[in-house]
Amino acid sequence: MKHNKLFVLFFVFMRGASMLWSQQLDSLNAIYYLDSLTQKSNELTYAGNFDQAKTIIESAKAFAVKRFGKQSEAYGNTSYNLGRVLEAKGNFKEAALWYHESLTARNKVHGKESYLYIEDLHALALKEWSWKNYNSAERLFLELSDINKNQIAKEQRYLSQMELIQRLNHLGEIEDECISFMQDHGSSNLAATLYDNCLFYKGFLLQAVNRIQRLVRANPTASSAYMSLKKNLEELSILYSTPCSERDTAMISQKELLNQTLEKELAAKVAGYSEALQQVRWTEVQSHLKSGEVAIEFLRYQYYGNPKTDSVLYAALVLKSGKDLPAFVLLCNEQSLNSLLSKGLNLEQLYTQSTRGAMLQEESQKSLYELIWKPLEVYLTGTHTIYLSASGLFHRLNHSAISYETDSMDMTLADRFHIVTLGSTRQLVFQNSGKFKGKEFAIYGELNYDSATVRLPTNMSQTGVGEEILAFRDVNNSLRSKTWVYLKHSKDEVRSIQKMAERAGFKVYLMKGKEGSEESFKAMGVGKSSPQVIHLATHGFFFPDNLNSRPAFGSSGYNALPLFTTSDHPMMRSGLILSGGNVGWLGVRSKGKKEDGVVTAYEISQMNLGNTELVVLSACETGLGEIQGNEGVYGLQRAFKIAGAKYLIMSLWKVPDLETSEFMKTFYQYWLEKKKTIPEAFNITQQEMKKRFINPSQWAGFVLIE
Repeated sequence: MKHNKLFVLFFVFMRGASMLWSQQLDSLNAIYYLDSLTQKSNELTYAGNFDQAKTIIESAKAFAVKRFGKQSEAYGNTSYNLGRVLEAKGNFKEAALWYHESLTARNKVHGKESYLYIEDLHALALKEWSWKNYNSAERLFLELSDINKNQIAKEQRYLSQMELIQRLNHLGEIEDECISFMQDHGSSNLAATLYDNCLFYKGFLLQAVNRIQRLVRANPTASSAYMSLKKNLEELSILYSTPCSERDTAMISQKELLNQTLEKELAAKVAGYSEALQQVRWTEVQSHLKSGEVAIEFLRYQYYGNPKTDSVLYAALVLKSGKDLPAFVLLCNEQSLNSLLSKGLNLEQLYTQSTRGAMLQEESQKSLYELIWKPLEVYLTGTHTIYLSASGLFHRLNHSAISYETDSMDMTLADRFHIVTLGSTRQLVFQNSGKFKGKEFAIYGELNYDSATVRLPTNMSQTGVGEEILAFRDVNNSLRSKTWVYLKHSKDEVRSIQKMAERAGFKVYLMKGKEGSEESFKAMGVGKSSPQVIHLATHGFFFPDNLNSRPAFGSSGYNALPLFTTSDHPMMRSGLILSGGNVGWLGVRSKGKKEDGVVTAYEISQMNLGNTELVVLSACETGLGEIQGNEGVYGLQRAFKIAGAKYLIMSLWKVPDLETSEFMKTFYQYWLEKKKTIPEAFNITQQEMKKRFINPSQWAGFVLIE
């Protein structure tokens, strides 16, 4: 009897398995059948037999509905292919209906977070644009923009920085398409979304990643929760990538609950964690603007018209106080700007009206003011303060020093407006409280770039490195024969600043000669708060990513080059030269030496300078770096802002040593002795230097970034 029961159970099991296999086989056969119909329809379409192709794909669609239902992959695919046939036939209106039907099915099967849905959404937005269905195209672009931001906001929590940069490069192309559509057919609603996108991509994303990592590193008790959160988010992303019908909803709910728990734990343990993740909308920025204040987000984008072009354009999103939506203003093309910057003009010609003589209408002959600021004039009536966030080549310019149309050749934008340069206008929402601990002032100057030994003061030695540190001996290297020379005016500069800082009540660390090492520099912010002020009177550098001019990877020539000249990471190719840095610059390291005297922007970005109110880079070209679209300059500017510094003074070109020294001493007099705010002291200094040194090359090179 027992055996009979076992036989019955086995029979039932086998019958069930057989039926399941039969159903699977039936489904496979149905899919093969649909594939064959689709292939035949495609062949007829390519041959121009549109009516026959349409009849076949319609029969395939009817079969898909009967066999799988409308909420199925098969129905979505056949609807999409019907749209393709109708598009090829020139019936765009009906084709759009079936493309939308396909997109609806894709959403039901995979969800809006799936890459399949996003790709179809993107493709349909471009199609609707090309078919002049502008309202529909705008709705699709708006939806695409929201989905991409939500998705990458999650991904940035577990992707590596290089993976995140790659994702941003891909999304940058879609963003350019959206801006191009705005230029041609967009509405104020789309302009508002573009402003939000600026606040997200330019001001939030990579900054948030680095800031969170820095905050967590400074709080070891939070590391475990942070790593658990990263792992959980990555696993959740995988779960969301499965079709809706196959998703483990219980597991998803469990992991989402765990995310909330870990987020609350991190917010409680890590000061500033919640703020680092907080996104900002344009309405919040507007609410912080007072009467007479304007916020401008500059845009750089490749114009994707119909047909697609390779033109790179600049535009501005202008936000005024009150209730008006942001305004989109087309400015100029990059070719004209590049031509103006590279035609061999000296800086005096570039920043004055003398470049054009009479008012010329051809863009290639316009001045900086005509290219960038003249189109904005109508929006600046009654304005006294401009908060701007640069993009592309605009990072290379001191906008305050640009001359504007007036009978007097000496008038600049700084005479007309108070211009505040921000990394992002989102900073208007998160204004620093201005409370800094300790009143410490670190000064690096009079540096010996060929020093044989480096001795650290005991009060700065916090890295675990011994007091005596072997440095490099000077060597010759054919790959990099030029070395950095002593800055003869830096002694007078740093000694004067030291005296002013001490009179203002600061505890000053003067790191000169052999003491201004990379080790002492990286010790700041380790184990205690970073200095309130850091002044660096030294050399800066930046290497473009000239892939074509590099020696072959793995060759002796490539291997002999220092990492900061060959790295794929843009923030490894810009930095500062500190004590003993000449031999590190030549690409030779000494045994047992931890640092090479060349501190890169990437290394600076890993520091904790959250207590630093001001960093002054009294060095050549410290404002340079690799420009990547609207995301900004990947260089020292980004590095110090990621590290937490509030204000940054840096240079856009090689300001002469004497004028640099005079500029710095004047600035500190107004800030430390005459008690002006940092922005006030900087603006007054530029105005005084402008009177003393007529040529802009002598006074306009320094910019203040907040």
